[in-house]
Amino acid sequence: MEILSRHMGTGAESQEFILCYIDINDLKRTNDLYGHSTGDNLIKTCCETINRHLTSLDVLFRFGGDEFIIVFFEKNRDAGEELVCSIKRDLEAVNKTSQKPFSISASYGFYHYKPGTVVTLEEILEMADQEMYKEKSAHKSMSEAPKLAPEESFI
Repeated sequence: MEILSRHMGTGAESQEFILCYIDINDLKRTNDLYGHSTGDNLIKTCCETINRHLTSLDVLFRFGGDEFIIVFFEKNRDAGEELVCSIKRDLEAVNKTSQKPFSISASYGFYHYKPGTVVTLEEILEMADQEMYKEKSAHKSMSEAPKLAPEESFI
């Protein structure tokens, strides 16, 4: 949070950045079904996967229980979104190849900060959180949709 605060405003350290708000999907369900140590493993696996895609200029930190922030410096929004697409593909690959009892996915929301923008850090986080929530809602809708039996899918 100190890094973000330093790069906001009009001072010499003010710098453009892309903030990516991340929320791991289904952590509570994983904790409830398999226990907190498995939930911790879900968080660890997700973070390791994300870290493989970051450069030395990017900053990843835990914001809450299953919420994380990536700050992309010297990347435009398109580059940040492409990196997140790569992370999603890598998480899917982990799901297909691992023997874990859970599926790993996360929802993402972005905010593009430009120096001189009159906005507080809390407002930036709230806007990125709202963007992330749109994706999380779509994920929940997909995971709660009734599954058809194989024979019903052809009707």
